[in-house]
Amino acid sequence: MLNDDTRKQFINFFSNVLLICREIKIDDFISEFMYNSNSDDKKIFVDEIRLYFLKNKCKIKIIWNSWLRNYLYNRAVSKNIEDKEIIAILKLIIELDEYFPITLEIISDLENISGNITFILTSLLSSNLIVKFPNDVTKLLILILNKSNNLVFLNQQRIKTIYEKLKLNSDIDNELRKAMNRKGII
Repeated sequence: MLNDDTRKQFINFFSNVLLICREIKIDDFISEFMYNSNSDDKKIFVDEIRLYFLKNKCKIKIIWNSWLRNYLYNRAVSKNIEDKEIIAILKLIIELDEYFPITLEIISDLENISGNITFILTSLLSSNLIVKFPNDVTKLLILILNKSNNLVFLNQQRIKTIYEKLKLNSDIDNELRKAMNRKGII
């Protein structure tokens, strides 16, 4: 068994190989990795993808079409997905820009969102997604509100701030207001 630091270095190497070498059949490698990984490994893997996209936005389309869409779909329907990985995936989708709406559809059936969502909400506030995809950001907020058990006060305030920045039609606005009301935000 590898120690934690060595495992992290391996995952960094593994994710970079997958992100750079798109000519190989990646699905088998990912399946094997998922089978032999713990929740920390899976979180690190998703974080590595997100960090790669922060530096290489122009590569999102290529990787999305190559394997990322299938990976996210398979993880979203997995009964074996844990909180750390879910939060990492939510962080990742904010970086996917034009693929944000389709990715949100893919992950919308997640059972539960527990964990620290502060980074997700802060990233949403500083992104252009609120303006570019207001209805999809609203769907993400509704997902978070409906699936998370513990919203600390500061995150409630962040949700309220995002809501105030959104320009919504009345149907989705009503749905978000109801979800916010159930959590005592408004």
